[in-house]
Amino acid sequence: RMDFIYEEELQSFVDQGVIA
Repeated sequence: RMDFIYEEELQSFVDQGVIA
């Protein structure tokens, strides 16, 4: 399931504050 991994990676990015 790529969608699942994609969402998990996205959340990890947000957690790091890279998008912020």
